[in-house]
Amino acid sequence: EIGKSFIASSEGVSKSNLLTCYMIFNKDFEQEVLVSVMDKHGNEIGRSKQNIKASASDAQYVEFEFDKRTHIEVRSKIFMNISASQASDSKSK
Repeated sequence: EIGKSFIASSEGVSKSNLLTCYMIFNKDFEQEVLVSVMDKHGNEIGRSKQNIKASASDAQYVEFEFDKRTHIEVRSKIFMNISASQASDSKSK
């Protein structure tokens, strides 16, 4: 389950874009999660992967770092993909 999410720039030289998601786990979870960003025209503009491990009833913020050239706009769509053994979720920005 995904709670609040927001986008910010990272600190430092690279100034990458960060998508931070508050994730709520209803069961034990250990998977690689792939997040893809599509522009308002449906073109993919970035991807980020994160290995996530959590126990049932845990909740945590998870950061997905994107290249500094990935401009996540208000009309961008953000897709979160979990391997076939888990459910997929998508959320629009």
